[in-house]
Parts: sequence; structure tokens; C-alpha cells
Amino acid sequence: MKMNRKEAGAMEQNRNQKQPRKRALGIIVALVLLLCVSVGGSLAYLVATDGPITNIFSPATTAIRVDETCADNVESSIVVTNTGNTAVYIRVALVSGTENAEGNLVVDFYENLNNLTLSSGWVQHTDGYYYYTSPVAAYGSTNSLLGSSVTLAEGQTITVLAQCIQSEPSNAAVEAWGVDPAGLKGGN
Repeated sequence: MKMNRKEAGAMEQNRNQKQPRKRALGIIVALVLLLCVSVGGSLAYLVATDGPITNIFSPATTAIRVDETCADNVESSIVVTNTGNTAVYIRVALVSGTENAEGNLVVDFYENLNNLTLSSGWVQHTDGYYYYTSPVAAYGSTNSLLGSSVTLAEGQTITVLAQCIQSEPSNAAVEAWGVDPAGLKGGN
């Protein structure tokens, strides 16, 4: 059977239209196979990997130590050291009194604790606490609370009650104490 030019041209055009379709179909099949191999390989790796996955979380610890220097009824230094592993704000209350016959502290008011001279960084707040206005780094220390020595009356003792709270998040002290130590002004 002999074809004329018109029929031959129509067949050639039909063949040219089928080639792009075959090429597109081949690319799609190749991409699907590549995706299957990638997913299958990833799953095989995850299934074959042994051992538990361990996530280690170390919570922050807050702890402080009070170091006092008192000799011959003269209190010369009160320093608070952060022994925890995170920065903290620190506040201190001073309770003065004498010991009774049973060895219990009897709280008394002594003028020598009124209007203390404070070291730099410390501020007395209206709630009766002395606040250190900067966060104290892990394993760091405050300046001495006392800017000058305090001579104690005969039998007088000073009990230092210190507290700390994480400095982060920034509102932790406000929520716990109702005071923002960093916002206090008036320190020496």
C-alpha cells in the first residue's frame, strides 16, 4: 500500500505528538521510583538502627550560701554566694534579737540595724528585704550587704535569712516576690 504525501505527513505528525507524551510518562515513572527508593531506604535505616534514643535534660538548680564575718561583736561583712548552676536574684532579711535561757531567738528591735549603710548593688525595699539589684551568675557572689561595719549590742545576734530565685524568665521575681530587683533604684 502506497501512501500519498498527505497521509505520510499525518502519520509523521501523529508520531511526533506521541513522543513528548512518552517522554513525560517516562520522567513521571522515574520520579515515582526515586521517591519509593528514598522513602524505603529511610524506613529501612530507621528500623535497622538499634539502641534507645536518650534525651538528657538538666534542670536549673538554685541554691545560695551566706558568708558572714563577725568578730568581737562587730558584723563587718554579709556576702551571699550563688552555689546553683543558673543566674539568680537574691534578697536578704536581717532578724536581730537575743537568745533566751532555752536558746531560742527573741526578736528585738535594735537601732544599729536601722539605717544601715549598704554596699553598691543593694537596696532596701519597703517590704523589709534588702535586694541585690543585679542577677548573680552561677557560682558568683554579691558584694557585701554592709557598706560599713555594725557593732552589736551585748548578747545581740543577727540572723540572715536569704532567698534566691532564677533571674530568667525576667518576670520570675515579680511573680514570686512582687518586686522587680532590677527595677529598684536608690542603691549606693
